Amino acid sequence: MIRGSARKAPYTSIVDDVDAHAEQARKAGAKFVYEPFTHFYGDRVYECIDPEGHRWKFVQQVFDVEMKTLKRPTYLLKRLLWRLFIILVLEFLKPFVPQSPRNIALGIHYLDILHHT
Repeated sequence: MIRGSARKAPYTSIVDDVDAHAEQARKAGAKFVYEPFTHFYGDRVYECIDPEGHRWKFVQQVFDVEMKTLKRPTYLLKRLLWRLFIILVLEFLKPFVPQSPRNIALGIHYLDILHHT
């Protein structure tokens, strides 16, 4: 391991078969940051830390995606924005409602119901 290094980003390498490479890394004693998975844009990726402490990311391009047909998972962003809205509403209502964990949980629950109807 390189002592005194401030490097936080992993070294990235392109491989032909991510799954076979991950199995080989597992046998060599690597600790996985995350297991192999496929991104929506076509790359299959995993990240690990080798026995010497170096962080690695290995990538395989599984399929091509054209930019005009690329659909990002916007539902995650919508859910995050909705949660932020709920928090802002609850903060606004704080002076008018007695605060307890139960009241806060009920407020989030009812606002979620309103959102999904």
